[in-house]
This record gives sequence, C-alpha cells and structure tokens, in this order.
Amino acid sequence: MSKKWYFWLNCAILIAISLNLRAPINVLGPMIESIREHYGISSAMFGFLSAIPIIAFGSVSFIVSYFSDIKILFSALCAVVLGEIGRSYGGI
Repeated sequence: MSKKWYFWLNCAILIAISLNLRAPINVLGPMIESIREHYGISSAMFGFLSAIPIIAFGSVSFIVSYFSDIKILFSALCAVVLGEIGRSYGGI
C-alpha cells in the first residue's frame, strides 16, 4: 500500500478519535441549568464539577510521555466506552 493511503487512513482515525473524545468533555456547558436544577447544586459545586476534566488532564498528562501515542489514544477511547456503558447500565 502507498504512503498516501496510510496518510489518509491516519487522518480518518485521528478524526474519529477526536470526535469521540470531545463529547464527554464539552457536554457540560449547554446543560448547566438542567443539571443544576435536577441535582440542586450550587454554582460553586457546578464550577468544581466542570473543572474535573481539566484536573484529570493535568494530573495524568505527564504519563503520556512514557507511552506511545497509539496506546494512550486507545486507552482513552476504551475509558470513554467503558464510562458510557457504565452510565447506560448503571441506573441513576
């Protein structure tokens, strides 16, 4: 296979990964009011809730340099899939 084919395959994989990893992080913004009303939390608690992904990124970002990019992206996608499955079947 040619290098051009591998290039476009890698682009497609990168786009698929970025689309799958973006949604769980950015979903909180449009749902602020409905989440606050449903759970009855204060603005400060919601600020902490929306900061959890940033804290997670900062706390594990140094690990990325020890592993290959492919392993990290695959692990992140597996974590997203497991989280979605757990949330779907976990009830409330």
